[in-house]
Amino acid sequence: VPKESLESHPINGLKPGTTPVQRLVQMRRIARSFSFGMQVDQSVKENELRLLPQPIARVTDGSESVNDSAVFAFVSSSGTDPEVFVLIESQKVGAEFVWTYAVARFTTRELSQTSADGTTKRIAAADYSKWSGAKIETLYYYRDNTFIQVGD
Repeated sequence: VPKESLESHPINGLKPGTTPVQRLVQMRRIARSFSFGMQVDQSVKENELRLLPQPIARVTDGSESVNDSAVFAFVSSSGTDPEVFVLIESQKVGAEFVWTYAVARFTTRELSQTSADGTTKRIAAADYSKWSGAKIETLYYYRDNTFIQVGD
């Protein structure tokens, strides 16, 4: 996921648990509070993408600023190909840890996002026609301090 596309948002009203097991239960609850729809083509809309039950990545021994994080995937009903990722982290803000989330698309199709508070957001379809055959040379990030170089 390109770093510049990740925008972290706080989750109010829920303090991170003290153990990794407690935090995983909380992260799953947070992930289930999201719903995503996807416009498959002009006439077909998939109203709800399915949340995979296990995070696809998790770090429990994080840094001083992030002590737990997980990436959850939402997939199409036609398989297990991820369409949306939600990164949920227990980040240190001031003297306390708080939950934050960031949403990253993994599709070029139009998406709709509904959050736990009921707000709905439309994520426009991406125009990737200019990328056709192009080599990706952007650094891709999981968190601010780790990256994977893509390309030669």
